[in-house]
Amino acid sequence: MPIVTILPNETFCPEGAQIEVKTGAKLAQALNAAGIKIPHACEYNCACATCHVTMTNTISSTMRSAARRFLACPARR
Repeated sequence: MPIVTILPNETFCPEGAQIEVKTGAKLAQALNAAGIKIPHACEYNCACATCHVTMTNTISSTMRSAARRFLACPARR
């Protein structure tokens, strides 16, 4: 499984973390399952914009491409 690195964030994950995330899983759900409690008002349905995450410039071009496809998802419009 891919490993996701969470950078330290004073509100959600002060010490940072690394978690394994199943390919195809929703990142917000994986974060919450790992104990990193981020808001998710619409129960992960891409409808409310409360569970935004930020990807850094260090991600691979493959991840950037996947992120663009995800953000272009009709359910996110």
